[in-house]
Amino acid sequence: MTSIKRLFIPTLVVILSSFIGIAAIELVLRTLNLNDPWERSKEANILRNVQFSYDISQLYVSDIPSVDYVRNEYGLRDTCVSPAEIEILTIGGSTTDQRYVSFKSTYQKIIEERMKKSSDVFGCVSNAGVDGHSTWGHLYSFENWFPLIPELNPEIILLYVGVNDANFLRDSSPI
Repeated sequence: MTSIKRLFIPTLVVILSSFIGIAAIELVLRTLNLNDPWERSKEANILRNVQFSYDISQLYVSDIPSVDYVRNEYGLRDTCVSPAEIEILTIGGSTTDQRYVSFKSTYQKIIEERMKKSSDVFGCVSNAGVDGHSTWGHLYSFENWFPLIPELNPEIILLYVGVNDANFLRDSSPI
């Protein structure tokens, strides 16, 4: 019985110490994240400061084998110099995000090019589409993402939504 106590008590102390240490680290890290206003945007799958290259050779016929997918520091897909330039903001799910489409072929870039042909002072079109977003995600974006983008004040917000709401059986927000 004495040898069991000698083994059990130190093991219990190590386990409890580890648990308390992990809990303390978790509390410190959560406190640090509370100071980051962008932390809540992660809950809505907003990608920021990312660049991916996707092989599209097996998806559809194209002259290029891959596309680069880039999201800026605000989580937008555009070539705008600043958010103040954004005149049209597009919002939707994957059909707006267009992850596997080259940037120059997105409907946002095509609209921007056509608008610039008809107006010398047109700013830019920005893509705020997020794969999988439904109405809940779009509402969440208006409350928790777009207010974080400085000087964002588009003239037009173009919504391409509804597909991810099909057969929507929830009666409360998933977020």
